[in-house]
Amino acid sequence: MSYRLSTDLIQLRESARKFAKERLAPIAMEVEAKGAPFPRQMLKEMASAGMLGLDIPREYGGQGLNVLATCVAMEELAGGWFSATSYAAAMTAGPILEAGSLEQKSRYLPRVASGDFITAVAMSEPNVGSDATSLETYAAPMEGGYTISGTKLFITNADVADALLVFARTAAPGEKRRVATMFIVNKGSPGMSLVRKIKALAHSANPIWEIKFQQCFVPQTNVVGEVGCAFESMQVGFAKTRSYYAARCVGVAQAALDYAAHYAQERQQFGQMISQHQGIRFKLADMQSSIEACRCLTYRAATLVDEGAADVAVAVAMAKLQASDMAMKVVSEAIQIMGGQGYTCDHPLERYYREAKLFQIGDGSCEILRLIISSDSNRRARGNERVALSD
Repeated sequence: MSYRLSTDLIQLRESARKFAKERLAPIAMEVEAKGAPFPRQMLKEMASAGMLGLDIPREYGGQGLNVLATCVAMEELAGGWFSATSYAAAMTAGPILEAGSLEQKSRYLPRVASGDFITAVAMSEPNVGSDATSLETYAAPMEGGYTISGTKLFITNADVADALLVFARTAAPGEKRRVATMFIVNKGSPGMSLVRKIKALAHSANPIWEIKFQQCFVPQTNVVGEVGCAFESMQVGFAKTRSYYAARCVGVAQAALDYAAHYAQERQQFGQMISQHQGIRFKLADMQSSIEACRCLTYRAATLVDEGAADVAVAVAMAKLQASDMAMKVVSEAIQIMGGQGYTCDHPLERYYREAKLFQIGDGSCEILRLIISSDSNRRARGNERVALSD
């Protein structure tokens, strides 16, 4: 086990850091302040710089990175602009790679990797959040495909997405079986409509929407994977995305620490730089240590995903749980270090603070992650095993 990145990963990290600093960070505050969408032209720049389609195989036009390498790049990109990471490794790529047909992979993935095509995932519903197996949106079989009816909520980028990966129940009404299927629904499909844009605390460049399906026909060729096996197919996807999310949390926290630490080198009080005051120094020390601990936890989880380890679900839950809580705390402390300046909109910390709250909710809330981890702890304890993942 090595705790140092390889030369290739260090070079990838430096490239991502350079792109984030020079191209993402300068426009992030302006775009987010205006409530404007993420610039589509930026996707082309990201593709040209090798920062798009990170985990899409090279045969489909992507960068072909494994999970660990993707996390290294995502961390740096998130520090520049968190919204950009929603495109760097699209959530739809994993399910299509895992369960999609060769035709579906060839049709969608190259365009996603090039920045010409935007996708979104439609899973959450008004009455369905953490319990994703209780979907109410129903896909009824008919000749040549299915018709989807139902409402989806909190769907990121639904307005600009060229296609949605929709999760719908395929058990007949009244059946107790919790089975779901994935469908690709292309933009403009009859029966699909945007209901409303939901004003959120942050991430205005990646807005969330409520969308409705009314007898929306989806051809059989757009069914992804086996009917009724959506959640089984998504397990690998969940492991990847939670690793990526943990890395993004680390990236935002690192950006907040850097900003506050640099400010502390310039701000004087009581005749000296505030970085020399013990109270500030101790804050910075705790912030740095917490970030590094979560970085190591994230890299370990990513490595286990790459190895296909049996206990990967628990490992990624730990990484995402700790990193999201850490990011919220670190950003809060960064604002505290800057005092009144940190509370203003003249600095990026207020945006980091609003962004960080989502980290504790999205892609597995902290409460759900604790349930996953504690369930594993109880299982090991019942079997008289050591309650740890260090083997």
